[in-house]
Amino acid sequence: MPKAIVIRPNQSPIVENLDYEGIYKILDDGYIERIRFTDDAYALLDEDGKSKNLPRNPMADFYCDLYEVGLMPDDFIVGVFIIVGYDLNGETQDVPQRLIDTIVQ
Repeated sequence: MPKAIVIRPNQSPIVENLDYEGIYKILDDGYIERIRFTDDAYALLDEDGKSKNLPRNPMADFYCDLYEVGLMPDDFIVGVFIIVGYDLNGETQDVPQRLIDTIVQ
């Protein structure tokens, strides 16, 4: 199972080994939105998180700003935020080690 960075609201980021089933479970079987995080990583979150009134995730907002993800000025992240790596074919793989080194303290 690939390594992923999981950022839950009001918690420190952690590394977890997750396959798609694990990702769906963490995101409560929600519709998964995928956004480009870096050239070799995607962030995954619940597309309907705001309508579900999921809690705001300021740590995810911070890292989106740091990595210039490109959120709209008034946008913000809610719920669990998962960062996964991907290869040139778009297949999920381990999140890049440099992201683990920077984000997981």
